[in-house]
Amino acid sequence: MNIDNIDVTQLSPNALYITPVPYDWSENKSDCPEWEIIYPSTNTWSLTACKDYLDRVGVTPPAPNPWTMNNLSLMMYLEDFLGMNFSFENREALIEMLVDLLDSREVDGLRIWRNVCEQNIFQRENLIPAVWYFYPLPHFDLSETSSAQMNLLEAGLPLVLVMVGQQPVLALKAGGMDLSWEICQGYMCLGYLPPIHFLCGLPNLAGHVNATVIAAAERTLDLVTSTLHQTWREIELLKRKQQMKAVHTTL
Repeated sequence: MNIDNIDVTQLSPNALYITPVPYDWSENKSDCPEWEIIYPSTNTWSLTACKDYLDRVGVTPPAPNPWTMNNLSLMMYLEDFLGMNFSFENREALIEMLVDLLDSREVDGLRIWRNVCEQNIFQRENLIPAVWYFYPLPHFDLSETSSAQMNLLEAGLPLVLVMVGQQPVLALKAGGMDLSWEICQGYMCLGYLPPIHFLCGLPNLAGHVNATVIAAAERTLDLVTSTLHQTWREIELLKRKQQMKAVHTTL
């Protein structure tokens, strides 16, 4: 997932006020709820999604690979399965036809691509939390945990999605520096506005400042400021009522 493609107007305000929760990721801690890794599933991936992942991690895709086949091979492959002759040699059209066949499972091969992707995820990706905190995800849709984990991996963030008890939470898989920008991006990848906690004292680090995160942060601040103003008015109203009650009592 590319952070810059996120529409910040569609992000949820449900996590505006969360704060880090201390948690010991060591095994067999009786005072902590059990936790488990959430593995991203490739069962719903299209052939193009598989290709994008394998390209990103530098793994050679399996056969059949429409993108590396020459025109003659593409036509022969399609003729075998469609029972028709192809007289044109529009490469892009041939690739698109074979990709569609693979995606629809009319031609076997998609399962092989998905298996290769899944094996590489298990072998290459670090999904173990390392820093002794987690970050809550209020009202998170449990059916979206696998795809959400993939969003974090695709964004290249030092964050993982973990189940603690019955709840999915965010956790850092690396530490050693202020990762507030990355945590904000992690929340955005999962559909939330960045929490106010991580906006306080955002470090001005080269390569970290991101315009989309800043736009989301402004929405967070607008909502928090609006809530504070409303709360201020309510408190002032209560204060005046209390003062009036005290005056009437003295009379």
